[in-house]
Amino acid sequence: MGGRPRYPTIGHDERVTGLAKRVVVLAPMQPELKAIVNSFGLRSAEGDDLFTHAGSAGDWSVVTLVTGMGPAVAREATQRALAAGPCEHVMVVG
Repeated sequence: MGGRPRYPTIGHDERVTGLAKRVVVLAPMQPELKAIVNSFGLRSAEGDDLFTHAGSAGDWSVVTLVTGMGPAVAREATQRALAAGPCEHVMVVG
């Protein structure tokens, strides 16, 4: 099998700095976030009208959002999350 790897390797451009280092984790339903919330030790984002949990992993801010089921509500929730501020990575679980 020599030659090129099946999937290209993508490196980080190292331009992410300071407070802008944020990851948004999206899930259709609350139970799907349980493993993420527990793994990252996130806390309930009480008083936040958008995100359900928040915390940090090293220098990174991590927030979660329940999108709801179906493409239309997931698209709307994702757009709201991205409009809430700078975000370097988006993860979808579930």
